[in-house]
Amino acid sequence: LDMGSTINSKCNNKMNKKLFLLFFILLLVPVVLADEQEEDDSCGWYNIGSCLPDIIYKTILFISNAPIIPLLSWTQSLLTTEISPTPFYHLWKIITYILSFFYIFLFVYSGFIFLTSSSNPIRRSQSKEWLTNAVIMIVLINGSYYIYELILNLSSIISKSLLSIIDNTFFLFTIDNFSNIALQIIFSLLYVIVLLFTLLFLVIRFLIVYFGILFFPIALFCYFTPPLKGYGKFIIHILAIFIFVTVIDLLIILGCSIIVKLPVFQNFKIIVMIACFLIIDYTLYWSLNYAMHHTTQTNIKEDLLETGKYLAMAFGA
Repeated sequence: LDMGSTINSKCNNKMNKKLFLLFFILLLVPVVLADEQEEDDSCGWYNIGSCLPDIIYKTILFISNAPIIPLLSWTQSLLTTEISPTPFYHLWKIITYILSFFYIFLFVYSGFIFLTSSSNPIRRSQSKEWLTNAVIMIVLINGSYYIYELILNLSSIISKSLLSIIDNTFFLFTIDNFSNIALQIIFSLLYVIVLLFTLLFLVIRFLIVYFGILFFPIALFCYFTPPLKGYGKFIIHILAIFIFVTVIDLLIILGCSIIVKLPVFQNFKIIVMIACFLIIDYTLYWSLNYAMHHTTQTNIKEDLLETGKYLAMAFGA
């Protein structure tokens, strides 16, 4: 009797699970049906029989893609989001105000070299160049907020334009053939892991670009100050790379979305998707590695010697 009751209990549990799964699918049918009605007004509850195969197909597709839809949504948002420097406007004003104290020193320095080098045309020419650079630097630093905002908007517009060209179904699982279904089951976990790494790199990139407005005027100041030009060039390069790396990433996705439509790759879509996001991860990793590598390779001793050389030019014979 105990064995019989145990068997009956197991059968009831299995039946309950099946009924729960069926109930869950039936709950999703109205959602899919609503989407279907938006696309095609001829499909509704009054003729659900003719639409039922398509509804079941879309319901299964929706269930299979449900776990990755949030990840894909966040990824696409980070790739195309319009980053605004507005929250840091007042901090930017403070930084430009502090930098303005050095303008007088640059003008005095350049003027002193110009006045004391009447017999040395090379030094006079250099002093004129420094005066010109100082004027350009003042204009660019005071307009750096608007320049940075313009660059961010340009990057966002290009990224959104590229994303609009890409087929949205490229990012999702499909059940169009047995080969794709089998590979998606095998590599689905790997795909999720790759998406998580992509999100991590994109968040880091977002933070660097977001706070970049605070470093951009400093970079311009360093770039037009001869002893510090290397630092300025480095910061500008880093900001430019991180701002426009998403444009490169979306070009990679666009290329992969075109490749996956070729007959040779149609049965290996999940592999193309994973390879695509791995390439994107590499571009983001390369950007981080470039920043870290060049930071550690900066030779402070050489910069100090360069500074000493310019001071010697000012006070030398």
